[in-house]
Amino acid sequence: MDLSSLFQSRERLLSIDIGASSVKMVEVELVGEGARLLNIGSLPIQGEVFSSNMISKTESVAEVISSLMEANGIDDRRVVTCVPGPTVFTKKIKTSQVPYNELVANVQLEASNFIPHNIDAVHLDFHILGEVSGAQYELLVVAVKNEVIDAIGETLALAGLNAAIVDVDYFALQNIFEYSYPEYLSDTVALVDFGCRYSSVNIVAEGASLFTGDVTAGGRTIVEALKESLDISLADAEKIVRSGGESDTEKDAYEREVDSLAKEFNRQLSFFWSAAGAERGIDRIMLSGGAAQMPMFTEKLQEITGLPCERIDPLRKFELGGDFDPDLLAQLGPSVGIACGMALREPGDRILPEDL
Repeated sequence: MDLSSLFQSRERLLSIDIGASSVKMVEVELVGEGARLLNIGSLPIQGEVFSSNMISKTESVAEVISSLMEANGIDDRRVVTCVPGPTVFTKKIKTSQVPYNELVANVQLEASNFIPHNIDAVHLDFHILGEVSGAQYELLVVAVKNEVIDAIGETLALAGLNAAIVDVDYFALQNIFEYSYPEYLSDTVALVDFGCRYSSVNIVAEGASLFTGDVTAGGRTIVEALKESLDISLADAEKIVRSGGESDTEKDAYEREVDSLAKEFNRQLSFFWSAAGAERGIDRIMLSGGAAQMPMFTEKLQEITGLPCERIDPLRKFELGGDFDPDLLAQLGPSVGIACGMALREPGDRILPEDL
């Protein structure tokens, strides 16, 4: 979802995904309908750098971004990045089919009626979903508070970068899913980016987003629960999450927490689907995010939901444009879904009235 709407010329952008626990970087070259992977990397972030889903320690994050770029031999350039789903307000509306400039004015007027902030306090944009009856467009309106965008801009500036496109994590994940799994496009799929502190959900069908929402749980939820239940350090709890536990006590505690988290996801997905008001059921669940690699979670979620569950491989359709370590790609794969989805973006790729 392009929130800048300023640049129309084709160019290659560097994708930077700033998460609560790490920064992911992906660079691709768009070739026809395909993409060639040129660079990929990730570096951890130490400590808490987000407050209320907004970057609060811009200098710390900028240092990680600079180190990541230096390690991969990348010079300063314009980037595509994203805002976290919980910071975004979205709403679908219908409006008359008018030229783009008039659409902008109509959206501004409509948004002032339903956005729970002063219209001057948000970055506002929209995406045309398609034409509907009565000579109307269906639009997805997106609003993000200025302070969220400003924090991202400051962080990038400190790293010598500037944003050409600011996406939304929900839609970046949808982008890589549709590119990588064309065989599932006719299915109704729950895309879940299983993060550190929260997890984003985007339920999609036939290229349309039916519902977006967030679950206030992620990999850190299990880490902190194990720390408390076993009276151990966070570092030891993290080791258990990575391995699934070594002793019987660790394994039993880990399995209990995985089961609890899977049940919470199932409850939330059921609520989201009910809120979406669609007639069809969900056909499958696709998991992304670093925490999606936790032992047993995908299998447990499949058992509890009764739906096919699998991890997204965001690199499965990319041509490799260099000598990449297969083990590194396998390790990074699940965590770079959003970064890969953003890497497919280019300035000017939004749908305009004249394109319909």
